[in-house]
Amino acid sequence: MHKLIIKYNKQLKMLNLRDGKTLLLAKTSVQILR
Repeated sequence: MHKLIIKYNKQLKMLNLRDGKTLLLAKTSVQILR
């Protein structure tokens, strides 16, 4: 279970590096919508 979480976190970090700008845009747009 713990190993799965670590693996998942690594995948998330890779996704964040690749789609970081997209995620930032999505977060800001969500805040604007709220």
